[in-house]
Amino acid sequence: MSFIRSFNKSELLLDENTAVGEFFRDFVRPAVKNGTLFMGIRVNRLDFYSGGNRFLVFEGKSFKYVPRIYDKDGSKNLKSINFDAFEKDFYKLAEQCKNYSSSNSNAEQYERKIIQNYFPHYDRSENIIVLDREIRINDSSDIKVDWLLYNTVKGQLKFVEVKTDDNASLHRREKGRFKVENQLDSYSVQYGNNEELIIEQYKIYVGILNALLGTSVPEPETFLDTNAGLAIFKKTGSRIDCELLEKTKAFYGDENNTLGSIWDHFKK
Repeated sequence: MSFIRSFNKSELLLDENTAVGEFFRDFVRPAVKNGTLFMGIRVNRLDFYSGGNRFLVFEGKSFKYVPRIYDKDGSKNLKSINFDAFEKDFYKLAEQCKNYSSSNSNAEQYERKIIQNYFPHYDRSENIIVLDREIRINDSSDIKVDWLLYNTVKGQLKFVEVKTDDNASLHRREKGRFKVENQLDSYSVQYGNNEELIIEQYKIYVGILNALLGTSVPEPETFLDTNAGLAIFKKTGSRIDCELLEKTKAFYGDENNTLGSIWDHFKK
């Protein structure tokens, strides 16, 4: 099992005497704390999301971005940012990134924009937060779940896959089962087999988060349960089979639901 959450460049980011440190202090950190951006801690890399896309990446000693998001003829490869350009139009560029959708990915982008509505606001008290997103377990492209929910009061974690009601995996069957059931089962096996390691790594994750943001989020202690949850959001009004809802114990509702109500559904 290879699952690591680490970051060894905190000192560099927090050095306000450098251009990198000033940019993080004046723009990036406030945007994460007010919910404009989501910060995901990887292996010695930070991903900063706006909507369904990575707005910035910090790796090595620099902030980088994806030129294709801002120029249709631009590269998909990461490129170091121009500080003057990003500081001048920081929130405008973040909004452009949020609204970007590559061809043939509208459904996925819609799901990711729902996720934007639930970005944590670390500048206020929230009992239930999305601690991490787009989480790969065991370095597998097949095991990438949308949310890691965290009850900061209880110290409990819960992995949740997010779908809109028109997602094909909710309607197609494989060998007599809905496709999403097989997906959730493969996730749950990984979580159950590696429960202690995952909790250990998210204790490290929270420590890094607190050091970078100046917050005091408590360390996680356990899982609510290691079954991968399913959250289905209404988009088109497509009918969801009652059998699927019953078997997966899925949350089914709209974007007006709070993370608290979604958590309460899973703890029943």
